[in-house]
Formats: sequence, structure tokens, C-alpha cells
Amino acid sequence: MRIALTGASGFLGSNIARHLSAAGHSISALVRVNSRRDHIAPFIERFIEGDHADESCWPALLDGAGCIIHNSIERSAWDPADSLDLHLQSNLVSSIKLLRASSPRQFIFMSTLSVHRDVPQPQPEPGRVYALPGSYYAAYKAALEAHIFAEAADGRRSAAPTSTRGPAVHWS
Repeated sequence: MRIALTGASGFLGSNIARHLSAAGHSISALVRVNSRRDHIAPFIERFIEGDHADESCWPALLDGAGCIIHNSIERSAWDPADSLDLHLQSNLVSSIKLLRASSPRQFIFMSTLSVHRDVPQPQPEPGRVYALPGSYYAAYKAALEAHIFAEAADGRRSAAPTSTRGPAVHWS
């Protein structure tokens, strides 16, 4: 299967690319113009230059893909005290738009345990109070998880693994 991968040049993305390639998948990788590529070049069939917030590169990224793994983030927007609009537009709004533009492909979002502060339960337990995100980074991840969950409720195949050490939250 061809898989579209954002954030392929980063720590998690490069490991995802290596494992996908070893499993026989072909990968279209979205990388920034100035991103290092030598460490992932053997695993990537097609590089698409751009930023996940740039809708003009999405058609090339998604061309022929049966699945998208969204793993990128605009790091300069982690502290919205300095750049709230950049954080909202580049991380949250563009990720929601990418989620919708990539339909009906399976959408996998690399989330984080910092969304929940502890290992989440696959099914909510009656009466349990879940911790809310404690940072803007975690709030972004939690908000996108909610949008992915809403798409899954409409029948879209999607997942939001929260950690390689803990259980993943899967929807449909």
C-alpha cells in the first residue's frame, strides 16, 4: 500500500518510515524544503516538499495513497503565548483540513500521552474523570483527536495511537 506520511524526517517519522518500508509499503513523504533527508532516503519512494499547512502540496502527497499518517507539527507554535494564530492555523486548522481533504483514506494521527497525562482507557469508564490537557501542545492533540473521533463516528477508518508504550486509542 502507498502511505502518505507527514513529518517523515523527524525522530518518530523516520522510524515510522523505516518500519513501513520494511513491511513492504511505499511511502510518499511530506518534508520541508530545508529538512534533512539522507537518513530516510532509502525508505521513501517519493518526496513532496512543503509544509502540512500548505494545501497546495496535499494532492501530490495523497496521490495513490490508501492511508495517511499525520505526524508533523509546527514546533515554533508550541507556545501560543507568542504565536497563538500560528498555533491555531498551522497546527489545528490545517490538520483538520488535512483530515477532511484526505477522506476516505484511513487517517492515523500520531498523538501523545501528554493529552491525557496518564495512560488512557480504550473505553470510558462510568464515573471516571479524565485529566484535561496541561499544555497548548496537548490541547492541539486532544482537539484533533476529537475531530478524528467525529469522522470515525461517521464510518471513517481512523486511529490515534498515543504511545508506543501504552495502549492505542483506535476508532473503527
